[in-house]
Amino acid sequence: WHPGGIAEWSALEWAGAMCGEAGEAANAAKKLLRLHSNIPSINDSAAGRHMLSVDQAQKAVCKEVADTIIYGLLLMARAGCTDPEAVIREVFNKKSEEYGFPERL
Repeated sequence: WHPGGIAEWSALEWAGAMCGEAGEAANAAKKLLRLHSNIPSINDSAAGRHMLSVDQAQKAVCKEVADTIIYGLLLMARAGCTDPEAVIREVFNKKSEEYGFPERL
């Protein structure tokens, strides 16, 4: 994506990109809630800004979360993480233990 490689952006720039995608995921989730709750959107007439169906909104949430995860992995790489799966597993298991949940990765 960058001619100079992952080091072309700082960790903060990768974090900013990740947060931007997380914001887009939150916006799609808001639209999904509106559809589930039959709340009219003020953007009904604005092309591309309104979700027409629950299915469309669910897919949008999933795609934006995927974008967020991709940028998160790029941020982890830029920060020097060589084994993101191990870090994710460690954090997930620690939180499960902390809250008394049985699930472990």
